[in-house]
Amino acid sequence: MIGGKTVRSLIRNAPSLVTLAGTIALARFVWIQKAPIVVSVGIRCSVFGVGALSLWVGLLCAVGENADSRGVQMLLRGAARAGPAALPLVALPFLARLSAEHASLALRVVLGTTLMFLALAERRARADRVNMPRLAPPELCSLVFCVCAIAWFVVVAMHTSGSGDNDAAYYFGVARHIVKTGRFEEPIVWQFLNLPRSVVHRPFDYWQGLTSLVLLPAMFLFGPTSRVALLTMAAISGLALLVLWYLIAIVAPLRHRVSQYIALLTFATAPAMKMLRFDTDSVPVFHLALLTTLTAFAARRHTLAVCLATLLYFTRGDGLVLCALVWTASLAAASSEVSASSTIDSRAARSTWLQPLAAVLMLAASYAGYSLWRYGAVTPPTPRLAASLAGYFDLYRFPLTSAPSHWLDRLTPASVGGAIWDAWNNLRAIPFLPQQTVFMVVVLLVGWRRSTFRPMPLVYCLLFAGSGLVSVAAGVVFSAYRTLYTMLPLVVLAVAGSLDHVLQRDASLAARVDVARAGIAAIVMLWVGGALADVRPYGERGQPRAALERDAHALDSVVHGAIVATMQPWSVMASSDSPALMIPDSDEASLETAFRHYQVRWLVLSDEPCLGRAAPVCKALLDGTKKNVGALQVVSRIRRGDMLALRLEARTATRTGGG
Repeated sequence: MIGGKTVRSLIRNAPSLVTLAGTIALARFVWIQKAPIVVSVGIRCSVFGVGALSLWVGLLCAVGENADSRGVQMLLRGAARAGPAALPLVALPFLARLSAEHASLALRVVLGTTLMFLALAERRARADRVNMPRLAPPELCSLVFCVCAIAWFVVVAMHTSGSGDNDAAYYFGVARHIVKTGRFEEPIVWQFLNLPRSVVHRPFDYWQGLTSLVLLPAMFLFGPTSRVALLTMAAISGLALLVLWYLIAIVAPLRHRVSQYIALLTFATAPAMKMLRFDTDSVPVFHLALLTTLTAFAARRHTLAVCLATLLYFTRGDGLVLCALVWTASLAAASSEVSASSTIDSRAARSTWLQPLAAVLMLAASYAGYSLWRYGAVTPPTPRLAASLAGYFDLYRFPLTSAPSHWLDRLTPASVGGAIWDAWNNLRAIPFLPQQTVFMVVVLLVGWRRSTFRPMPLVYCLLFAGSGLVSVAAGVVFSAYRTLYTMLPLVVLAVAGSLDHVLQRDASLAARVDVARAGIAAIVMLWVGGALADVRPYGERGQPRAALERDAHALDSVVHGAIVATMQPWSVMASSDSPALMIPDSDEASLETAFRHYQVRWLVLSDEPCLGRAAPVCKALLDGTKKNVGALQVVSRIRRGDMLALRLEARTATRTGGG
């Protein structure tokens, strides 16, 4: 028979036992449902599961945190307080018995209730962070999550190959060419706004080149292969996650660990990055540059923030907008700090404000001088021309048939308003976060209020003003599928800062007011917790261009490095040793002119139709009913997979023979 002392002990330790049972149920759920990727035969990778559970342990430590608790004592104290939060988790093993629809609803209720109780428990028990070490157990647990997420990124990258789209193929192809030849050049002409003299020419006259450049060290050391490039990009994504952790946990810590963990979890699993995080694309590099810039700004290193912001422009042309906003904010913050401090002498005050100003002037003058030397203009002309086109596909017209408009002509109220509206709709549509509407409502209703998160005003300025200005500046080249994907870190920080404000407990408020705020916090966290039920780690990225790149690589045995004209110059450049020219939207006479000017020796066609006026010419050549492009004769036809290579040769009326 169980004695009274035993019963009292069980009652006293019931919350800790419930927490233990909930932890076991959560571990089982994470291992079975959330980490299904196979590393090798019979072995499952559960690093993401370890990371997810480390966040749970970190929250338990946060609930048990006070000025006297340390280490294991903090965890045990948290486990004793977290019983109500862990109780819903005990129901997780029984969800498998429900239908898919009911199980999804039940999971939302379970996770929402758990997060609500955890947030309220931490809100009530949180100690003053000033008296705690910078790397307290909750921060160490979130760091473990980041390390596990990076390992997961690497695992996914190891099971991925090839490029996902034209942009990724371009960046990889240029880096591959530089490594293989040792020459700083790009072997591609894909647009016809500012015509280079030859297909192989100085790089980055349209797209910025930092993404290709960061691939070079690893590709020089380990080989110019797709696997090396993709592992490099996975490492860059992982480094961006670590910088985010450093920003919100160390430099400008969010007051509540629930807010920190939601930021890390949603950034690491953002659905929008399912493809881009494991591709040689500019977006992950931009995220890293943006987060390092915000970290420097939050640390009040304004000169460093100015310098790092320049990397935004060197990564993407539209980064110039965010770069200018960061420069302005850094100068304003430096001036404000000088005005607010009465202890700084006049010389130090001038130095505090003049250093970032000197950095701005030096960087702007250096880049303007380089552009004047290379292009004869303060900024590269091709992106400016592209933004002024009447339509996107004018990029591919040879020769350009419509003159670009002046940029002032696009600053009408209707066009500016339409561009800003497009930016807003794009921000709502991009799947930055699971159940994004839930988070965006919190940001809009709460986030405008004063926040203790130091860089929050800059975050909001870059997110909303920056998105609108980028849309206005981009003109017809604004892409709903890519342009504002760069805003992911800003969306995550805006959400986390807003949630931190919701959870904030103000001791100066009357008791009934603070109880009301706790009720609002409970409702918001219940709502947000339900949205987190849709969080999923990344699986293996698809390879939509595998067949295309395989056929392009097979062309090497046919064209032997000669210049080719194709509808897929990016993939041909990335998968073969041949410089590639985009088949322009031109009539037959202009096609001949372009092919002769760029010394095209092979025309590569597939089932993908050519653009505009070139379409009937390409179709007739593909069908075999036409055997020439102007005076250029087709002298041989060789098929590799879905690609047909046509050898072109200039013929005179009396010359005969094969090519």
